[in-house]
Amino acid sequence: MTNEQTIIRNRELERQVFERTQDLNKTLEELEQKNRELEIETALEKVRSSALAMKEPADMVNVCNVISDQLQLLGVKDIRNVQTAIINEQKVTYFNYQYFAAYKEGVIEETDFNKHPTVLAMVEEMKKSANSSFSGCMENIELNTFREWRKQNNQFPDPILDEVDSAHYYFYSIGLGIRINDLQTSAKRRARYIQTVSQCVYFSLPQIHRY
Repeated sequence: MTNEQTIIRNRELERQVFERTQDLNKTLEELEQKNRELEIETALEKVRSSALAMKEPADMVNVCNVISDQLQLLGVKDIRNVQTAIINEQKVTYFNYQYFAAYKEGVIEETDFNKHPTVLAMVEEMKKSANSSFSGCMENIELNTFREWRKQNNQFPDPILDEVDSAHYYFYSIGLGIRINDLQTSAKRRARYIQTVSQCVYFSLPQIHRY
C-alpha cells in the first residue's frame, strides 16, 4: 500500500469514526432528554396524587409541600415557598396555603392584597383569565417594601428573605370564581386544580432555570 493510499484509508477511517461519534452523541442526547421527561412525569404524577388525596382545604399545604420537594428533585434551587392563593374579592383578601422549603413549615394565612402594589398587581392579573400568569423579580425598594408589608401583616417570619438581594416569583391561575370549599366539593374544580397545578410545575421549570 502506497503512502497516498494509506492517507486516503486513514481519512476514510477518521470520517467513519467522526460519523459514529456524532451518532453516539445524538443517541446519548436523546436518552438524556427521555430520562428528563420521565423524571418530570414522575414528579407530576406525585403532585397529581397529592392533589387527588385532598380531603379538606388545609390539605393544599401538603400539595405545596409535594410541589416544592419535586421541583428540588428536578434541580430547582433556592425555593422560598410554594403557595396556593384563593382570592376573596369582597373581603379584599386571599387565603394563602403555602409551604416554606427552607424551614420545612406549612402555613395558612389570610392576607390583605391591596396594601402592596406587586401583590395587588398579581391579584388583578389572576382575575383576568383562567389562564393568567404573573411573574417577575423584586429587588431594592420593591423588595424592601414587600418585607415591611409582610411584617406589618404579621406573616410567617422569613429571615432568609431579609438577607437576599432579589426574589423571583411565578404565579399561575387555577381558575376564576373558586371558593375555598370548591376544591373539596366540586369534582370539576378539583380536576381543574389538579390539571393546572401539574401544568404550573411543567411550564415553570424553564423559567426558573433562567435565573
